Amino acid sequence: MLPEFADPKKQITAHFELHPVKNQAKTKMAGRPIYDDIEVCVIRIAGNRSTKGVFPAHEVFTRQMNPETGEQEEVTYAMHYNEQYRQFKSGDAQSMSGTPLTLLPLITPGKRLELKALGVHSVETLAGIDGAQLKSLGMGGRDLKNQAIAYLEQASKLVDAASQHEEIEALKARILELESGKNPTPAQTDNPFADWEVEDLRNWLKDNAPDKAIDNRWGKAKLQELAAEVNAKLKAAA
Repeated sequence: MLPEFADPKKQITAHFELHPVKNQAKTKMAGRPIYDDIEVCVIRIAGNRSTKGVFPAHEVFTRQMNPETGEQEEVTYAMHYNEQYRQFKSGDAQSMSGTPLTLLPLITPGKRLELKALGVHSVETLAGIDGAQLKSLGMGGRDLKNQAIAYLEQASKLVDAASQHEEIEALKARILELESGKNPTPAQTDNPFADWEVEDLRNWLKDNAPDKAIDNRWGKAKLQELAAEVNAKLKAAA
């Protein structure tokens, strides 16, 4: 048996903490950085300051045999280092989700620490604080709250503008698709001129409907529709 100081397991220390991770989906929807805190296990090896491992607390660490069922079961970092994990949870660590206070330019590092000590961990929390909680921020608390509100409102406007831009671009692309005939509608599919090119359509209309004014800006879909209309009238008159 190895002496205790030589046991490799004794050279490993593990502790749990919260790490902020950017939530890409929420960030895109909100138009501002949104972070979620996740529980991680930080593993260090004694005597090695430069190397450490950081793993999600509930990620599989190993597999071991269940003596009762005889089956291999997954063991997470939180399960393997259960004592350390329980100590971490008993500390009532606060989980933060939202936009970091660092994005508010007028808040100093000292003020950020003060806000966190008061339980204000995000811009959203600061914007919503009121009453006695707001008074606890001391002088300038109202200004901090207003700054947070202004930041969120500006971010919301940018999201709305980006959404409108995407919608407009999508409509433009759809119109171009229809005009080029790449994605014909049912009416175009039944049109005898569905396979005709723009120049052929214009020439046919000049020959068969000289009274019709043809706008050079018209695309294929418009010309196909007009040609079908003229063709139907010619057949009816025959």
